[in-house]
Amino acid sequence: MICLLKFVKYSLRDIWLYDLKKILDFIYIPYYGTLKQWNEFLRQENCLYGDFLETNLDFKPDGYFHLVASDVRIDLDAPPLEISEKSRLFLMHDFYHRGGKTIWGLRKVVFSEEKYDNYFAVYGHIQPDSELPDSYKKNWQAVVQKGHP
Repeated sequence: MICLLKFVKYSLRDIWLYDLKKILDFIYIPYYGTLKQWNEFLRQENCLYGDFLETNLDFKPDGYFHLVASDVRIDLDAPPLEISEKSRLFLMHDFYHRGGKTIWGLRKVVFSEEKYDNYFAVYGHIQPDSELPDSYKKNWQAVVQKGHP
């Protein structure tokens, strides 16, 4: 459950309700849970939306881990990390432009072991608009040229 709360005088309620509704347009919530919780969540098809409608997760403890979500596909058939029902998966979506449209897509995936602080992360980098400051372009060039972030 997500909550946005602002204590105000009753006379300012309508003004703040308008602002809070607009602020909600700029908030996105990362999704986090164990692999068991993810399986339960993804089975509730009537509650899913966006990319979650086509997200596919399959795993076998100490066997394999497969995830297809948005533009990301991860296949670990000989996993370097321990896989269990309590392994944790973090998915963070974001709004960005693609093909002249604003889309809601996956920007970050983190998989971590249950018992240890071992994990891996996958990031989606987006080419910055030409009007953004040079610092954004420099970071993009480092990614494209496989340099240090």
